[in-house]
Amino acid sequence: MTILPKSITDRVSIKNVKENFGHDLGGFFCDIYFDNKKVGYLNNDGWGGCPDIRTYGFDAKHKAMMKSFEDFLTEQNFAQFVADDYNKPHPQMPNGKNDWVADDFRFDSQVEFLCERLNFMKSIERQAKKAILYGNPRSTNYKIVSWKGAKTLEDVVKSIGNARFKVVVDGIKAKLVEGEMIYNTNLEKFLQ
Repeated sequence: MTILPKSITDRVSIKNVKENFGHDLGGFFCDIYFDNKKVGYLNNDGWGGCPDIRTYGFDAKHKAMMKSFEDFLTEQNFAQFVADDYNKPHPQMPNGKNDWVADDFRFDSQVEFLCERLNFMKSIERQAKKAILYGNPRSTNYKIVSWKGAKTLEDVVKSIGNARFKVVVDGIKAKLVEGEMIYNTNLEKFLQ
């Protein structure tokens, strides 16, 4: 299971993220960067309706940058990736719709999905340095196995040893249910 394709994450990033505002704290804002250039922003005001995807300028240069970003997502068949992701089991909606197709996702929906996943990946990256994270990417949340006082996983392994750490990881793997995965990409060096 892939959170986002590497071909996308190599070229798209977000900064200036603001979350938890608006009605029921569902708002989300971020600046969007494509090939290290700010192409615009996403604003979901948290009050329902479609998110706003806007360029920062209205001249031909800014419009062309946004168009190249949109073309890139089309070339990557990102709408189909989103549809395939939506068709996977969701832990909170086991009987949800599962016949999504690429045409169900317009550009604004694709960008909102992409930005939320990029933000999710940033959160995972920060936490994975000192804990083991796992869960279902469809729910964009995760469970954490951490150790009190440990600042890094290296500290954990020094404290409990490689063999015991491997037992913990194997125990997590045994508990994973359909659709779940371990998010850490930094565990292999401790499991040898």
